[in-house]
Amino acid sequence: ASSSTYKNDVWYSEDGIAWNQAIASADFPSRNGHSLAVKDSLMWLFCGRGNGTDYNDVWYSGNGINWTRFYVPSKFGAKFGHTSVAFENRIWIIGQVANENRTDIWYLQ
Repeated sequence: ASSSTYKNDVWYSEDGIAWNQAIASADFPSRNGHSLAVKDSLMWLFCGRGNGTDYNDVWYSGNGINWTRFYVPSKFGAKFGHTSVAFENRIWIIGQVANENRTDIWYLQ
């Protein structure tokens, strides 16, 4: 696939070797450069870039198939190339590439 091909498919594995597709086209727009963390049995997907758009959105899912947009405007703005991690009952969103390299740190409770 070329670097301009973005997808919104979701895959899972129990052993990291055999992979199964949960859904070929999830509810969130196709993208790359996003991050994902797990908190309270939910997967949380943050931002990314796709088809000429830098996303400033947050989505969550309990099964990888049904995704819901979290409709609270993010204060951290559009970003891609960042990372996220669940730690001490928060999800931490760290850094970004976007139009400028930044070392900002945000969290979601």
